[in-house]
Amino acid sequence: MGLALLVIVGSLVVAAALIAAVVRDARHPARATAGWALARSLPLDPAAMNLAFTEWLGPEGMPVWEISGGDPEGPVTILLHGWRRSRIDSLRRIRPWIDCSRSLLLVDLPGHGESPANASTLGITDGALVRRLIEDRSESDRGPILLVGHSMGAVVALDVARGLRPEALAGVVAFAPYASLAEPLANRLRARALPAVPVASLATGWFRLALGAESPVQATLEMLVRTGVPTLIAAATNDRTISLCHLTDLCARASVPLSASPSATHDDLGTSLTGLPCADDSIDPVIDSATTAFVAAMRARLALLRTQALAGATVRA
Repeated sequence: MGLALLVIVGSLVVAAALIAAVVRDARHPARATAGWALARSLPLDPAAMNLAFTEWLGPEGMPVWEISGGDPEGPVTILLHGWRRSRIDSLRRIRPWIDCSRSLLLVDLPGHGESPANASTLGITDGALVRRLIEDRSESDRGPILLVGHSMGAVVALDVARGLRPEALAGVVAFAPYASLAEPLANRLRARALPAVPVASLATGWFRLALGAESPVQATLEMLVRTGVPTLIAAATNDRTISLCHLTDLCARASVPLSASPSATHDDLGTSLTGLPCADDSIDPVIDSATTAFVAAMRARLALLRTQALAGATVRA
């Protein structure tokens, strides 16, 4: 009996220590700053890509790069990075959106990059901060908004969309989002040969108690479909962080098209799209049907929003 009790107590201590380590690692990720970029031969800022930009601080000191786009009538595209990444990593995903955007905003979310925040909120409260960023802009610079997010940033993008009026949105592109933090936490634990059950669920419960409820991803996707906002979910077939099965199920329940890349990894999703046909009439045959449908829907929505804006301006005049 005494030995059994000792084993139980020891197991509980080990589990508690593992959960504490998972929580600390998740909330204080390594920062993807200049050293991270140099080690990977990545551009340090938009100037290294010969792109015109300005740099400023958003709400609560959020670092922002604003890059000039190629279409003055296009959307304001906001790119949101994943966990342990930064706006430097978002530079790898801007090529498809430059020509069809009025401007592009790349930010460092709290606890990442050069953000002054000490800890990450794992995307749970970041959506409200990005909405403030949008609301603080002048009306002429505000929209329509195209949200592009990767992993944690994809969940933030969906949370931002949930709080905006549908008519303010040009579309949402989410690379490997997830319905719950338990999905990436469990898969990262498995990749380290650590017990995912019940550690991931318990750590997720702790985050909910400490930071608040997670954004309802499925309900948001259903809302976007219902209100006609073009939405694209992208997955990597061999993603070890957000499984294809998880995303297939999420998209099926929300009736959202899924684009699955057979070659991309989790970290590389969205970086191989060098040019989507947003601003011209050609459709690249190598782009899958889900992406093609999204592009066509976004074109149509932008045309409709322009028509409505012109009608509103005529009425006011």
